[in-house]
Amino acid sequence: MKKLTGIILLSGLIAAFNIKAESEVTDLKWETCVSERAGVSFLCDPSWKLNQQGRTLTITIAEEPKVTMVVEETEQAVHFMSELSRSGLESMGRYAPGFHIERFRHCERETVKVNGYLKDDPATRVSDFYLLDHLHLHAVKFSVTPQEVWEDYKWVVKKIVDNIEFRGYELPLKFTTEETDETCEELISTQPN
Repeated sequence: MKKLTGIILLSGLIAAFNIKAESEVTDLKWETCVSERAGVSFLCDPSWKLNQQGRTLTITIAEEPKVTMVVEETEQAVHFMSELSRSGLESMGRYAPGFHIERFRHCERETVKVNGYLKDDPATRVSDFYLLDHLHLHAVKFSVTPQEVWEDYKWVVKKIVDNIEFRGYELPLKFTTEETDETCEELISTQPN
């Protein structure tokens, strides 16, 4: 009987934990945040904690569960997106074996998306995006701990990535996360003079 009670209690705690996470996620108040030092604008909630160190911006989306986003221009020398191959990504030492790579291309720019788990903390689910422009490798890295609440935050990650923009470029420097019919000429014509 005690064993069954413990299982019911444990299930109740997990259910309560998921309900709390979902309510926090659905109560977001979206606005545009800008970091001039990191050269980026993105959608955020004003309650999120931002920490700027040089050109690296760390955003705490939630404390419990722990959800973070890091925006950085990496110091790693990358000349071609092909350098972000499986072996290149493995050499970064960030990902546990078995991570998944997706590539999207638009207007001569390519986005590399990596989904997996942290090598040093397999309980943490990650979804990282890399974009190369003029030898600058931009990265936006999301992490969620525990991994069981990833589904609750997946839509937040997509909303941010779909709207993030690196500033100071002739064309908007954005991630491409799906195929689009928009041509490069249409993209150029929508830019202010």
